[in-house]
Amino acid sequence: MIGAGNVGGNLGSTLSKAGHPVVFGEGALVGAGAVVLQYRRVGEGATVGAGAVVTKDLEPGVVAIGVPARPVPATR
Repeated sequence: MIGAGNVGGNLGSTLSKAGHPVVFGEGALVGAGAVVLQYRRVGEGATVGAGAVVTKDLEPGVVAIGVPARPVPATR
């Protein structure tokens, strides 16, 4: 699911507004206003918080927030 106002593309292999590939894995969630920079991959089942800026690839299942987006430590 991709929230409103995002830059990067849609689920699956896509192109950003600049024409550079951005890949969202199946089940990835991207919050409203988040930005995924060119040539980045959001792994399967990963979650990007609202307003985050993804500057590095995100591993599958990770939750990332902030500017730049950083993984949130897993809790037990």
